[in-house]
Amino acid sequence: MVALGKYFPIKIPKVVSIQNGKLSCFQLVVQVVVVSLLLYQFIGERMYLVVKIPQGFPNAWVQVADATLPAVQRDYQGQICQGSAEFLYKYSTAFTHGSYQCLETAATEAGYKIGKREIYFPTYYRETRGRQSSGTGCDSLCPGALACNDTSYTQPPRYDFGYECIAEKRATIPVWNSTTDIFSTQSVRTCTCSTRAHYLVAGVSSRAMGFEHIFKVSDQETEVSGASGGSKAVADADENKLPVLTIIMTKKDDGKYEEFDCFEEKKRRDASVSGDMSGRCRFFENDAVWMTLEDWVTAASGGKINLADPDARNSHIAANLAPGYSSGDRRMAAFRLTGVEVLVSLEYVGPEFHGNIPESVDLDGFEDYMVALVKLSVNDAMWTGLPQTAYGSPAPSAVAATDFHTGSFRERYHYGIRFLFMTSTSSAYGAFSMMDLLTGLAVFKVYFGAAGAVVALFALYALGQLSVQYKRAVEQPLDVKKEAATIVPAKLLIAVAAYRALERAGSAEQQAGGGAVQKSPRHSLTAGGAGSPGDEGTLAAYGAAAGASTSPRPSPRTGSRSNRTNNKFDERVLRQCLVDVFGSGEHVLRGSGIDALVETVLLALGDYNKNMDLESFVEAFLAHDALDLNQFQNMFDAHRKVGRLEQYFSTPLDLTVWRRNILLLQAQTIFSLFFFFASPVKRKSYLLRASSSSLCLL
Repeated sequence: MVALGKYFPIKIPKVVSIQNGKLSCFQLVVQVVVVSLLLYQFIGERMYLVVKIPQGFPNAWVQVADATLPAVQRDYQGQICQGSAEFLYKYSTAFTHGSYQCLETAATEAGYKIGKREIYFPTYYRETRGRQSSGTGCDSLCPGALACNDTSYTQPPRYDFGYECIAEKRATIPVWNSTTDIFSTQSVRTCTCSTRAHYLVAGVSSRAMGFEHIFKVSDQETEVSGASGGSKAVADADENKLPVLTIIMTKKDDGKYEEFDCFEEKKRRDASVSGDMSGRCRFFENDAVWMTLEDWVTAASGGKINLADPDARNSHIAANLAPGYSSGDRRMAAFRLTGVEVLVSLEYVGPEFHGNIPESVDLDGFEDYMVALVKLSVNDAMWTGLPQTAYGSPAPSAVAATDFHTGSFRERYHYGIRFLFMTSTSSAYGAFSMMDLLTGLAVFKVYFGAAGAVVALFALYALGQLSVQYKRAVEQPLDVKKEAATIVPAKLLIAVAAYRALERAGSAEQQAGGGAVQKSPRHSLTAGGAGSPGDEGTLAAYGAAAGASTSPRPSPRTGSRSNRTNNKFDERVLRQCLVDVFGSGEHVLRGSGIDALVETVLLALGDYNKNMDLESFVEAFLAHDALDLNQFQNMFDAHRKVGRLEQYFSTPLDLTVWRRNILLLQAQTIFSLFFFFASPVKRKSYLLRASSSSLCLL
């Protein structure tokens, strides 16, 4: 028999108050700590505010298009600009780079705006010039040129750099004949004569990118906005506008951001810059946000990429397929070839959330500003290709014409510094909200309750035998069958014995006072019934001698029942007992206090004649037990109709057969494994012992 309920009990809530001064002090300390932390979080995180995410709208441009002379000369002195074969790089047959020429591009080609949130600055481009023809025109297009797939172009350092080559195709295609109005099949010859060259942009690090930005955020029924470089006076005059402070942030090796230092750069271009800006990089009223490409890349890479060095290599792109270039620095492409993608994340922090900004950022004097943190990062493990193609004037494209494929084109496949602007989802602007305040208080209440839970767990599991007693009070097992069969009957016997003692005491008192004790069959308290030997009288008889009626009355609380006893005792016995209990304590009940208590007890447990019977006394005695008398009786009432669910869950779960089968299966498994792995000698010894045991059993 397996009592499943013993191992998987159903638990219901129960409140137990532990009166322990030391535990109370411990709980008080825990509550103070929890309240302090909650207040710090509630105030620090502004849990009474509704958080809105401002949206940023940037507009970038080429701030400085002309490269400076020192930057141009520095690039020309680099090895990559002097034809060094060390920088040849082959990504694939279609993408090969080498034989570079450095040149200073025109200011109009310094950068390209691509949409609303992207701007591009080329550092290198591969230029392909091509002329196309068809039919017999291919014979004179570029005579003497080798085919573009010639093997001589597949070996370094030649490849196809700076050499003219021709590529031809022949295809049978349907051609429309305008005379007959039908398609006819025709063999068409097309050819392209092309030349490739590779150019590095000299002085690119000294060019500059600048941008402006505005933010907008909905505040209840209004819209709050602001612009970088806007006037603070204008913003202060409008309650729906905020002045903006823009701070450039760089990422450290540990992944955290700190303010970038561009003071020297700003000082060079504007001598009036205050020395208070030393070690900082911020832009505010009437100040455009811009830096050189060198500074932008330095800030975005945390100082790991030096754009001013034309020979700097990108260790993240190191899979050079050119023969002999698979080891050392030669396996890595230069940053000028791959380019760098700079991510510009605009994080707007409202005045209410300035506490979330790193402590190293000093905001003295900018408490009422919307702070725009420009958080920079790089994607340096990728190529930044940007193709652009321009076409010459093509001839008419009728296939029937001999020159239908004639024309020219120029393609520039750029690589460079790509700036991608985005608005951070960490942006925050706060406005007071009653709902958020109530939600915060609700969260406060939940976590405050955790303090009591911590102390309760400590009391239940960390105090040794004391915890055992506490756990016994909290986790009191309830077995209804056992309660009805053992505990309640035992308490019934104690209650009846106490009642009989009161009865005998009352009878003795009455006899001592000279009163006559009247016996009646219905008042008999002995097991033998009416007139049994040893009957000392009843409290009801004691009451009759005092003038009280002894006729049976139905109880106004429970009604008349055939199995209800008629034994009763009156208020004088109850008064004497209460005087004995409450007459000598610290708080003494005298006079009307005792009378009021007697009246209250008899009103609850007695009848109209102010008598208390045995059943009322026993019910009061067992009032806080799991089963009352009616439940106790119903547990063993053979004539009561029992529901299916009650009958099922009242019957113990018998798992004897299942357990025996499981044990038998385990034994068979162990026996099989033993014979599989044991040696022949051990098998024989085991069989002999098993045979001997079987004979003994027989």
